[in-house]
Amino acid sequence: MTMMKMETEMKIKSTIEKKNETNEQYLPLHILEMKQAAEEAFLNGDVDKSLETWKMLLPYAKQIPHLYAAYAVLLCFGFNKFEEAESYLLKALELEPHNIIAQRHLGNVYMEWHKYDKAVLQFEKIIGVYNNQHIETFQGIPLINRDEINYNYAYALEQCEQYSQAVEYYRLAVENREKEYLEFVKEKEAKKQAKGSMQSKDTFADDVVDITTHASHNNHNNNNNSGGNSDSNNDKSNNTNKSNNNNNNNNKNEVNTNPSTSTNSQKK
Repeated sequence: MTMMKMETEMKIKSTIEKKNETNEQYLPLHILEMKQAAEEAFLNGDVDKSLETWKMLLPYAKQIPHLYAAYAVLLCFGFNKFEEAESYLLKALELEPHNIIAQRHLGNVYMEWHKYDKAVLQFEKIIGVYNNQHIETFQGIPLINRDEINYNYAYALEQCEQYSQAVEYYRLAVENREKEYLEFVKEKEAKKQAKGSMQSKDTFADDVVDITTHASHNNHNNNNNSGGNSDSNNDKSNNTNKSNNNNNNNNKNEVNTNPSTSTNSQKK
């Protein structure tokens, strides 16, 4: 992995960590929003905008030490100001000596600075925590960068000609990368299945609506047909009644005519 690749990875990891750093959930809303805006600008390549925002945040850093650490990442990877980045990380560690994020960032600064002996000493302090597979967090901070720190530590050891140790930590870097990849694939598959399940429910709901609508239309049509037949039957009944009335009238006329004829015959 090249230094450029390491830089890209650290930027991505920094974004993930912004929700995991100590006590960040208790940050005042305006500070949290400014911090997120600064990190987003940095990741989008607008380092000048990020720098301006961080300068507004620095007055709060004595109460929120990890702001020093996050600012140091910008100085290191955005402006190659390694010495200044180191000074801010040391400030953060004065206030929080056991903050493993600040310790790891300091090791990464030494890597970019090509001070590999200092990087080795820094990584030695925390590598045991990151390689403890029985814990997922340390002081509330998720241990999500196991592959990265093992690789960087191995690379620093290699540059210091400690080859046997370097091989060991390269191996651990690969193992952790494989583990993280498998976890990523499982999580992705779980999300895919959950999405498919939701789509199936939506399809079922749509089918129910279609069936209900279809049944409603059929009932409506049947009612219309029934009404039409009733009207037709009524018309037929009316016509029949009219015909019967006409026949009755004709019969009456015939009855009235016959008596008259009979009387006249008798007179004759």
